[in-house]
Amino acid sequence: MCATILASAEAACGSVDVERPFLVAVASADATILIVSVGEAALIAAVIDKSADLPTVQRQLLDIAVGIGEVA
Repeated sequence: MCATILASAEAACGSVDVERPFLVAVASADATILIVSVGEAALIAAVIDKSADLPTVQRQLLDIAVGIGEVA
């Protein structure tokens, strides 16, 4: 499901001539789902409780994605 969300975001960006997204956020009343692209073949998905510091978690996930990309 997360790959479908990321692919839809990529299609939306492409249709308005915007660069491919590296992160997609889905917000609800009680949580946020962050989907981070890790190259062409992988992604990271995390469900974040509303009580969490979202910008900090986002930075941490992006750091993890960079680390995975360097290993792959």
